[in-house]
Amino acid sequence: MSQEHCDACRKMQDTIRKHEEILTQLIHFVGNNHERIILMEKDVKSTRYQHLIS
Repeated sequence: MSQEHCDACRKMQDTIRKHEEILTQLIHFVGNNHERIILMEKDVKSTRYQHLIS
C-alpha cells in the first residue's frame, strides 16, 4: 500500500474515533438527563401554542 493510502486510512480512523467519543458522551448525557429532557420537552409543547390561546 502507498503511504498516501495509509495516511488516509489513519485520518479516517482518527475521525471515527472522535465520532465514537462524541457519541459516547452524548449517550451518557442523555442517559443521565433523560428525565429532565422529557420534562423540558413537555414544557415546550405545553407553552408552544399559548400565544394562540391568549
